[in-house]
Amino acid sequence: MIETVYTEHLKGRKVLLETPTGFAIFVVKDFAFEQDKNIWVHFSDPECAIQALFALGFKKVDNKSAARNGDAGPGKDLVQLIMKFCRTGETLIVQDKELKASIEKKGIKCRCDGYDVGEVIWGIKNVLHAFIREEERNITQEYCLPVSKGLQEALQYYVVNIPPRMVDKTFITKFGFLCYLDMNLEGFPKELSRSFDEYVGIGDTIKDGLDYAKVLAMALVPDLVEKCGFSKTFSHDLESKLHQAKLFQANRKDDLTMHDLEKIMGYLDYLLYVPQLRDKIIMDVKLMEATLLRSLNAVQRVNVWEPVDFNKMKFRRVLLETPSGFAIFNVREDLFCNLRISGLILQIYMVHAKLSLPLVL
Repeated sequence: MIETVYTEHLKGRKVLLETPTGFAIFVVKDFAFEQDKNIWVHFSDPECAIQALFALGFKKVDNKSAARNGDAGPGKDLVQLIMKFCRTGETLIVQDKELKASIEKKGIKCRCDGYDVGEVIWGIKNVLHAFIREEERNITQEYCLPVSKGLQEALQYYVVNIPPRMVDKTFITKFGFLCYLDMNLEGFPKELSRSFDEYVGIGDTIKDGLDYAKVLAMALVPDLVEKCGFSKTFSHDLESKLHQAKLFQANRKDDLTMHDLEKIMGYLDYLLYVPQLRDKIIMDVKLMEATLLRSLNAVQRVNVWEPVDFNKMKFRRVLLETPSGFAIFNVREDLFCNLRISGLILQIYMVHAKLSLPLVL
């Protein structure tokens, strides 16, 4: 009988991942799936991923191809790994149809299709080195391909002109942090509205997230934000919204808890601080983009060779004394037009017996 490990407290979706030398099973927290386009952001860096990902177990498998054997099933070791952490009736996310068909023969429900599946599979691969230490030295760049669709779409949105295959982990970390900041700049005002707009009734009338947070704080916690002097920078329209919010709040007579106050001020501080940090991160991303593009262009220049018809070329024969003998070279005639260009070596003939007569060119 296979012992089952209790994992219900983790509140997430189970994912089976094929690793370079075996298989590993994870829990991905539910909040990581809230926005398909931003799933990759939660896995752009191990420090970020630790909030969304939990490694349950790893099993080294010598013959991984057998796991996709539709007739024999996934094998005893893999079945034990899955059954140890998956409850009956629970859906397991897997990488492909072959693995799904093989595992489902053992009565385990699997899912392998959908935008979110591809994103979370890429995400776990991107941070696998930090969660499964046994695989740290086995992960290659090819293993992490294809690149996340969400990452590719974000590169286009931010007009970052780097081919997806060229992005490295350093860039992904920095770019992911930029997208994480923007995700929160968009999400925090919405969370404030969900939590507290019933106190002020202005959610639909203020479109800018930071302005909404300022008005909300001025209406609900005026003593805590008075020193910020928000009202001095308010437009006539925002002054009107603030007056409306105060009247609405006065009629409710609701008391906020200490946790409520901390949440409002915490989100407000974040929204005030992040725009300046975001500008710096954008500059860093653009500098990294320029560096990567220069490297790419340099590689392309080195690797691009034009076809050469040697029969139509003229050469000068050159004899060079080497440390242990002599060598003869054919040097293209046109290279002598620029003395800074070194000779092109086409043929090397080592002369084992040194010449006794001086060379006359």
